[in-house]
Amino acid sequence: MTIYSFWMFDRHCNCIYTREWTRSSPLVPSHSSHSSVSSTSSATTLPAGAIGTVNASNQNDSAKLLFGALFSLRNIANKLGTLPFNEDTSVTDPLAIHRKNSLKSFATGKYRAHFMETALGLYFCILSDPNVADLQIVLKDLYADVYVNHVVKNSASDVDFPAEEVIGNESFVRGVDQLITALPAFA
Repeated sequence: MTIYSFWMFDRHCNCIYTREWTRSSPLVPSHSSHSSVSSTSSATTLPAGAIGTVNASNQNDSAKLLFGALFSLRNIANKLGTLPFNEDTSVTDPLAIHRKNSLKSFATGKYRAHFMETALGLYFCILSDPNVADLQIVLKDLYADVYVNHVVKNSASDVDFPAEEVIGNESFVRGVDQLITALPAFA
């Protein structure tokens, strides 16, 4: 079991953060001479010796395909559910949307996409091995403990990112790494 990557999309469909921990991610092909890497990307070495990248895949087709799949499956789940889904969900409880009909994860033969959407329209997605158990609690922790504390409460950081702008906040990157690499499924 392993975790391949973590992706964040804003309400404008822009990929605002990616973190890849392994090169064997089924969704993100290895970089070739035809791929472009954003100038905001960086390679980092993790304590376990694994090499990963930050914000290297934000503008490639994989990000667009992943967002499209999440968006489409989310809409299908909302329409097929038994409870009515209200797009005007109150923003006073940013996690209230999870008590509605919502997509939690989907799996293929090679990976599982764990998904969470906040009431403010942020999409959080972790790609993992298909045998990894539900990561909804981890996604909620990434939002409530890492994103809110290191981006929302940081007066020097934007909350609504312009197109092609990414989260480059070092404390946010460290927080994501600390939370994900501590999971038993990260091995």
